[in-house]
Amino acid sequence: MSITRCLIACTLTSLCLTTIGCQTGGGGGPRIVNAASPERKAAMLDKVAALEGTWVNVQSNGQPVPADQQGTITFSKSSNGSAVREVMFPGSQHEMTNMYHMDGQDLVVTHYCAMGNQPRMRCVQPGASELAFGFDSATNVRSSEEECMGELTLRFIDANTIEQIWNSNKGGVRTSHAVFTLKRKGT
Repeated sequence: MSITRCLIACTLTSLCLTTIGCQTGGGGGPRIVNAASPERKAAMLDKVAALEGTWVNVQSNGQPVPADQQGTITFSKSSNGSAVREVMFPGSQHEMTNMYHMDGQDLVVTHYCAMGNQPRMRCVQPGASELAFGFDSATNVRSSEEECMGELTLRFIDANTIEQIWNSNKGGVRTSHAVFTLKRKGT
C-alpha cells in the first residue's frame, strides 16, 4: 500500500471515529436537549419557584411539631430563575441542599445529602397537585449497601402548605420513609 493510500485510509478512519464519538456523546461535549415549552416549564419548575421563602415543619393537622423535631426549609430562585435552591434545616448538622432545574423536557432535582452522596431524581409524574420524582443517577455512592435517596414527592396542599415525601434505598430496596408537612412561615 502506498503512503498516500495509507494516509487517506487513516484520515478517513479518524473522521469516522470522530463523527461516531460526537454522535454518541463520546466527545466530552454537552448533551443537547430540546428546551421545555413555557407551559411545561410553568407546570414544573415555576411551581417549585413559587415556593420561594421560608417554610416551617408542622404536624399533619397544622399544629407546630415538638421542639426537638422542628426545622425550617428555605426555597430561593437562583441562576437568573433557571434553578431553585432548597436548603433543608439551615445551620444544623443535618443541613442539606436540593437543586431543581429543567433538563430539556424534564424537571430534575439533585439532593446534596448529609451522608455525602448526591442522588439525582427526575420528575416522572408531573401533576396539578404534586410532582413525583424517581431515581435517575447518583454520585459519590461508595458501596451498593450505602443508603441513598431514591424518590421524592412534592404535594401542593394549598398556597401555604406543602408535603414532602422522601424514600431512600439501599441495594435497590426501599429502606426509609420520611414525610414533612410544611407551612409557609408567617401564614
